Amino acid sequence: MLPLPDSLALKLENSKDNDLNRAEVLIQIIKFYTINRHYIESRPYVEELVKISDRLDDAYIKARAELSLGTLIRETENDVNQAFKHIHSAYILVSQLPETPKNMEMLVGIYNSLGIHYAQIGLDAESYECYLKGLELNKKVKNKEYDNVLRINLLNVYNSMGKYDESIAMGNELLHSEDFVYDKFVPFFSIVNNYKDKGSYDTALIYMDSAFVCATQPHDISRCYANKGLIYFSKRDYKNASNCLETSLYDYSDINSSETAALDLIYLGSTYGVLSKRDSALLLINQGIAKARQAKLSWLEKEGLFRKYELLYNADTTNEVYRNFCRYSFIVDSMNLSNNSRRLEALWFQQEFKKVEAQLEYERQINDIKHFKQKMMLFFVASTLLLGILVMVLLLNRRKVMLKNKDIQLENEQLIKDSMAKELDLRNREMTAQTLVQVQRQEWVNEMIQKLKAASDDKKALSANVREIIRNLEQYKNVSNPDDFDYYFTKTNPDFYDKLRADFPNLTSNELRLCAYLKMNLNTKDIAAICNITPESARVARSRLRKSLNLVDSNIDLTSFLSNY
Repeated sequence: MLPLPDSLALKLENSKDNDLNRAEVLIQIIKFYTINRHYIESRPYVEELVKISDRLDDAYIKARAELSLGTLIRETENDVNQAFKHIHSAYILVSQLPETPKNMEMLVGIYNSLGIHYAQIGLDAESYECYLKGLELNKKVKNKEYDNVLRINLLNVYNSMGKYDESIAMGNELLHSEDFVYDKFVPFFSIVNNYKDKGSYDTALIYMDSAFVCATQPHDISRCYANKGLIYFSKRDYKNASNCLETSLYDYSDINSSETAALDLIYLGSTYGVLSKRDSALLLINQGIAKARQAKLSWLEKEGLFRKYELLYNADTTNEVYRNFCRYSFIVDSMNLSNNSRRLEALWFQQEFKKVEAQLEYERQINDIKHFKQKMMLFFVASTLLLGILVMVLLLNRRKVMLKNKDIQLENEQLIKDSMAKELDLRNREMTAQTLVQVQRQEWVNEMIQKLKAASDDKKALSANVREIIRNLEQYKNVSNPDDFDYYFTKTNPDFYDKLRADFPNLTSNELRLCAYLKMNLNTKDIAAICNITPESARVARSRLRKSLNLVDSNIDLTSFLSNY
């Protein structure tokens, strides 16, 4: 009996109050016993998992329970078709679940179980296909244990198909692989069987010694002795054969499986028959046949009857030979009928299985098409949104550039305006300065004239030169320079005269110049000095100008009016 590891036992103890947690722990325990090939010990845990799966509405737990139950029935009850029903049910359930790593791992296990089922009923091609599917799917799952198990099962399929060299090559590849984490006894044992079936008995015995070294379980050691005995029997080394078979039969009687015990009894009896121990031989063979019949191992019962027939024939016991031959023929016919029935039933299940697979594949294709349409729709929507965002970004960038250009344009215009304003201000300053100089010159000239006149009145005897100077100064005072004024004024106000002429075509040149003086904000006294007239005359000129400009309302300021031009 293989005890549970402490970690699993503790988890099991702590999961009593929660069915879902309990189910997960039970699955781990069943995996542990399955990997170590202790199927009988897994029975109570499988049965408990089945009960929990009936209470829980969980397809994954239900599929696990069906797979575990199918495996248990196949390995302990030898009812492959009943086992297949449960495994097929697990396949249907897991095929409808999402492709998560956990679900895909279980599907790998289902393919492995299906492969074992087909191998047991002789459908090697179907078994080979299931193992290949499991290995291909396991490339995504990356479960090393399943990878090892599937490859080991492929070894057995190759052996059944007579591909001994391929099976041996794969077995050696597994033994030298760093990823091989399974019990090395199994590939060694498989290689031994391949060499034995090829007739290479010496090589088979060499590999059998390696299998002995790797065998850690008592029932595996018993199998090694039994198989080594069969090799010696095939090699006709009956003494060594009997030693090995006796060791397997008697030293491991308490742990031998029914199959190993029946095999030991039948071939040990055949060995005794060759060694002239007829009574012991018949007793052992009959015990082996009875044990095979009790375990429903028809193929082994047939082998026992054949060995018994051979022994009786050599002893020339005609009646017993006839009866045994009849029984042998009956067993052979029953086996053929049973095998044919099982194969037909298996083929029917296989056909149903393929129908379900086809339906599931059709549904997967429909779902793939739906998903593709959804992806295309999402792609279209995303592309449209992306395009819209791109257009908006471009428009915003364009607007930003336009606003920036506008700001630059406004800034340039402002700079131009500022520059023009500075230039205009400069010219106004020049003109004002020029005008003020003229005003100062006129005042100075008048002052000089007044002083000279006073001197002339006081001293009548002034010389002719002084009188000449007075005349010249008077002439200089009377010289007006309107062209210079107009030149400077039009530089700063180029459209002033044109606009006034357009609105008031009857204005004279003097009136236009008076408008210019007023626009410059000169007072009456300054205007009189520039024009060399009296302030009274300047005021009269202003009154006449108001009439020429049709300014009847006295509330309208003449200077403010002209500032608009």
